[in-house]
Amino acid sequence: MGSIKEVLDIIARDSIDKTTQHIAQEIIKEYYNGNFMSQQELSKKAYTSMSTITKFAQKIGFTGYRELLFSLKYENEQYAGQIIGYKDSDEDLETHILNQTKFYRNILLQNAPFIDAFAKHLAKTKKLVIFSSYQTHRNADLLVQLLSPLDIEIRYSNIRANDVLIGKKDFEN
Repeated sequence: MGSIKEVLDIIARDSIDKTTQHIAQEIIKEYYNGNFMSQQELSKKAYTSMSTITKFAQKIGFTGYRELLFSLKYENEQYAGQIIGYKDSDEDLETHILNQTKFYRNILLQNAPFIDAFAKHLAKTKKLVIFSSYQTHRNADLLVQLLSPLDIEIRYSNIRANDVLIGKKDFEN
């Protein structure tokens, strides 16, 4: 799965359901203006109910609109802010890129023992089991995409605890 914005772009362009398409279009339009609407504002602009906005967010993998909004803001800050964020400071683009490179290099160096041990174990066993929480499922998806071409047997579960409890209740009834 791509970024949240990419998913919204696809829905805004290709969705069969016109209400869903209109909600995505409104979010994208305001995203480009740097405006992140409340659920109530979006429901008014999209001419739909707040519960439909919640169902839309759930349909694309979030627990509700608040989580979608938070994730979209975070994604915007992380991706757009890293490239154009340097304009807010006195440094030039080259210095900004060098600083970002140093930052990520330090993170890698700090985690080098774990990364090395993980890579050696993975090379030896050629097997990986991933249990992902809802909050980390995008990272887990990326890891699966990166490792799949390397002839590694990957078992991936992104089942949330809530889903297990609901399934258990259905099974007991």
